[in-house]
Amino acid sequence: MIYQPRIPHVDEAEMDIRELYDWAREELVPKAKLAAAGEGKYRAGEWCRFCPARTQCRTLAELQLGMARYEFRDPQLLTEEELSDVLGRAGELVSWAEAVKDYALATALKGRRIPGWKIVESRANRRFTDDAEAARRVREETDKDPYETRMLSVSAMEKLLGKKKFAELLSDLTVRPAGKPALVPEADKRPEMGIAGILDSRRIITWSQYKVSAG
Repeated sequence: MIYQPRIPHVDEAEMDIRELYDWAREELVPKAKLAAAGEGKYRAGEWCRFCPARTQCRTLAELQLGMARYEFRDPQLLTEEELSDVLGRAGELVSWAEAVKDYALATALKGRRIPGWKIVESRANRRFTDDAEAARRVREETDKDPYETRMLSVSAMEKLLGKKKFAELLSDLTVRPAGKPALVPEADKRPEMGIAGILDSRRIITWSQYKVSAG
């Protein structure tokens, strides 16, 4: 059993203990030995997000850069299968690119030169050195109010009051509106939405790996 409380998500699977030992002996141990010796075949996939070497792995880079074949294609001319491929890799590609950027910055900050790139000071927003003093001057010299009044969000209000008091005072005023339709992999745990109310049945596109669900 795998329990991920922050998602929240629970995965369960059952297998005979003999099958587990056979898998360990025939699959796990031989491949672990190859990996420890720096040998074996590299395979890139969604599991690479857990790998500390993903920002330097050439196999993963080649997989991600393979998306470049769609760069000059009009999205309206892509087939449903090509759309499915792009959708399945888009999030992973963005995550990998951000990880590479972070790694490159850390490398440059250590004094190593990245050809064609340099470190600069990013733009920062102005701020007051003393908020209370700034507010005092505005109130004394003008008729303006330096503070904004804004209702807390539901989550912030619940945190402020505590769950018990929040439920007592505001439960009848709290609703969860229907989420907007979002396209997600079929493996997503959320229930599928009824498509009839979203698209005309004559215009439905059939996806090979994706479903429409409340995002």
